[in-house]
Amino acid sequence: PSNAILDALSIGGRSILEASEAMQTSARVFALTHRELDGDTLSSERTDFFIKDERGLLLVGWELPGGRQASFFSPPLILLPSDLTSGHTWAGEGRLGRASYRIEGAVLERFEMQREGLETRACVTVDSRIWINMPRETRPVRAQRVYCHGLGLVLEEELDPDGGPTSPWRLASLSGVGQV
Repeated sequence: PSNAILDALSIGGRSILEASEAMQTSARVFALTHRELDGDTLSSERTDFFIKDERGLLLVGWELPGGRQASFFSPPLILLPSDLTSGHTWAGEGRLGRASYRIEGAVLERFEMQREGLETRACVTVDSRIWINMPRETRPVRAQRVYCHGLGLVLEEELDPDGGPTSPWRLASLSGVGQV
């Protein structure tokens, strides 16, 4: 990862892991690489960096291959709060490079999911709205995501600001998002 991402993973000049030990908490840092194919050709790639701690699952930032471009949230953006009670809401704001951001999220529902021959999993559906305010425009991003215990992110759908789908539900990678 680039130095910008590594710096974002620090608190008070100490690594996030050192800081979590000092606070007697446990934090996990992990990365997830997204690759999109156009036929047999890699069309895009991005690596996202996350922290999972007592606040929940937080997006620190992302990096394009070879460290070409790195962007990070300060403070990290809460994607999935630690309180997963149906109806729970959260909000936050901060910086994303030179832009500012604001997030509003809600836990829509909790449910059990079982697939034939597999164990039952506790799952949660989360709705999030993020506004990225750049010097000349504001980019709204809205998504609904399903996270399941022991699997992490399993489904996601991007929505327009009014709630209409802009992409169909996508099955997310089951290997690398971390456990919920």
